[in-house]
Amino acid sequence: MKLTPRRVFLLMLPVALTGIVALDYNYHWGMVAHVALVLVLAALGLYLELVHAEQGSVYRDLAREILQILNEPGDMKESVSHVLAAVKQRTGFDAVGIRLRDGDDFPYAAHSGMSKGFLAAENTLIAREPGGGICRDENGKPRLACTCGMVLTAGGGKRNPFLTKGGSFWTNDSAPLLALPPEADPRLKPRNRCIHDGYATVALVPIRSKDEIVGLLHLNDRRKERLSLETVELLEGIASSIGSALMRKKLEGQVRDKEEKYRGVFECGFDPVFFIDAETFRFDSANAAALSTYGYTEKEMLTLENGALSADPAGSREKITAVAEGRSDGHFLGVRHRKKDGTEFPVEIFASRRVIAGKVKVIATVHDLTRRLRDAEASAKAAAEAALLREREKMTMALMATVSHELRTPLAAIKGFAETLRTGGLNDRKNRMDFVVTIEKHANRLSYLVEDLLLLTDLDSKSKAPAFAELDLAAFVEDCVHGLAPLIRTESASLDIEIPEGLMVRADVDRLARVVSNLLDNAFKYNRAGGRVLVTAAAEGDEAVVTVRDSGRGIPPEDLPYIFGRFYRSKTTRHIHGTGLGLSIVKSIVELHGGRIWVESVVSKGSDFRFTLPLAPRQATI
Repeated sequence: MKLTPRRVFLLMLPVALTGIVALDYNYHWGMVAHVALVLVLAALGLYLELVHAEQGSVYRDLAREILQILNEPGDMKESVSHVLAAVKQRTGFDAVGIRLRDGDDFPYAAHSGMSKGFLAAENTLIAREPGGGICRDENGKPRLACTCGMVLTAGGGKRNPFLTKGGSFWTNDSAPLLALPPEADPRLKPRNRCIHDGYATVALVPIRSKDEIVGLLHLNDRRKERLSLETVELLEGIASSIGSALMRKKLEGQVRDKEEKYRGVFECGFDPVFFIDAETFRFDSANAAALSTYGYTEKEMLTLENGALSADPAGSREKITAVAEGRSDGHFLGVRHRKKDGTEFPVEIFASRRVIAGKVKVIATVHDLTRRLRDAEASAKAAAEAALLREREKMTMALMATVSHELRTPLAAIKGFAETLRTGGLNDRKNRMDFVVTIEKHANRLSYLVEDLLLLTDLDSKSKAPAFAELDLAAFVEDCVHGLAPLIRTESASLDIEIPEGLMVRADVDRLARVVSNLLDNAFKYNRAGGRVLVTAAAEGDEAVVTVRDSGRGIPPEDLPYIFGRFYRSKTTRHIHGTGLGLSIVKSIVELHGGRIWVESVVSKGSDFRFTLPLAPRQATI
């Protein structure tokens, strides 16, 4: 047994006391009294030690149960409710609650044993002035009231004597807090509702994610002496685990959302799309359009080789092999495919090679040529449209292949680190925050990519008409620059705007902001130290010509024809973070306004990105 100071005290107290007693008695009776008192006090000390050990065991069992709950499947709200139930059952406290951050406030995400009146008064922690106004700090951020607010805003500066080293507040007798004079009370606008409701023992333990407080574990009991410093420290460890696990569940939810969006991009395609294993020639997956076109169920399709859909099975396998080995560009015309009912029809195939999880896959997009060929025989116009459609399908295939590649890398990283946390990484105090940071970084990468893809889809489909309005171009660009202030401050290039006042254009405000912000972001990102960014605009006929000029590295001539292509990244800039979709989005938005965009660039001297916008009707000239 470890000799703690408390245990040493309990062992020495009987000896000390009985020694004093022996002085007041003769030797014989003094010895008898000494032995009797030693036995009584030793029994009492042993009892206290057993009670303390049992209490520590309860909290350790609680920690294990909570970790098990947080590692089980389920959304964050459900997990918080189960954690709260475990805390209340194991500790036996009258009332428990978990607060979680919601904007600037920390309302209860779950609670048990708290009255409706208590919750109505205490659910919000934002402090208010006598007139009802919000109390704010020097930065304009709302301040938090009472003891909960003191714990949630602690950190930095002089150590608060009311808090433990871990930042928790606890007391076994809350009544003396009512007698604190205002100058000695560190709390802002104390409400003391816990005390007025008869709770003697109170514990407020911060829930942390990395170095940030994201919530609070709140325990109340009407009995006194329900806690010790050691049990509070155990609760701090439990709260730390709760914070890490809640962050993990939040990120897992984000990953699930991104996977569902990606699946939507794949499933909603109008043309059949297949993933084919290059070694077995079997289908790994097929979208809904493929199943509908060929007449198979998903289960049936995944048992077939790709040759089963072709009128020439051997030739089909040879084409797949040629693509997998890099001997073909993947464009096949004049191929005939066969449906489940035996019907043959002409198709055009666009296929590409990808390595996924160490295995070579071929992604094939199939277009039914039946109607196109029939129309092509009828008119030259149909033939021209067919050529345009082929180009569109080729771009669709390239987009699908690139999206697959771009999404799998961060998904693999997220799943790997989540698995690490699930299988014991949560207990690795040294590295678990690094695991969570890595998951968060890759989740953000997925978020940016999916948001850009959804925006491109929206622009391509023209499902949302532009909300055109007249706006002053000079003032608009100034607003965009203000939004980019954090970026501009971190770059060494200077910025000048030379746009005449009163130059009015007709544009969709939100979409035009994306154009200007993207071009300015690129101008700073690819500039040189001490360089310059210049934004100009002038009226030309019924258009305004806007120029964003930088003095950076410039664009190599071989890259200029492709600079507005989707996912295109120059070899000289691939080390710089980006999705490769920014300029493609810019081009689509400009064209949606009826304008055009182009670039003029000289290597080592800089680039001029120019685009046009329609002038407001009253400013257009003939």
